[in-house]
Amino acid sequence: MAIVIQSSLSGQLSKNLQNPLLSSFCLYLVSAILIGVLIAFGLVPLPSIERVRATPTHLWFLGSLFSVVGLGLCYWLMPQIGVARVLVGVVTGQMVVATIISHFGIFGMPVIEINKEKFIGLVLLIVSVLLINKEG
Repeated sequence: MAIVIQSSLSGQLSKNLQNPLLSSFCLYLVSAILIGVLIAFGLVPLPSIERVRATPTHLWFLGSLFSVVGLGLCYWLMPQIGVARVLVGVVTGQMVVATIISHFGIFGMPVIEINKEKFIGLVLLIVSVLLINKEG
């Protein structure tokens, strides 16, 4: 529920600003400030300096890159085609990619092979996208 509400509001911000990247920047900035407040009050445990230094550099940047591209596209598309169509596409895309990542154990994830039931589930998800986006 929170994701749909957040996405709808973010789409409206993008529409009002007429700039999905500026919308994303504003949302990330406010989120960073709110998380900073939680950290300042000791409500979020921080990792040790050693753990931070041991974290591979690409993990700091690649997730952010995909986040900016993904959210920017969502915020750009929502005012044009609607929140339901965007989120149905996003959820379906996430499920398909997550299933592939799990099947092959990409990014060090546990291997969970695609079986007949999972494949049928993915096909049904794709069919649902087509039905939800069907005009009339």
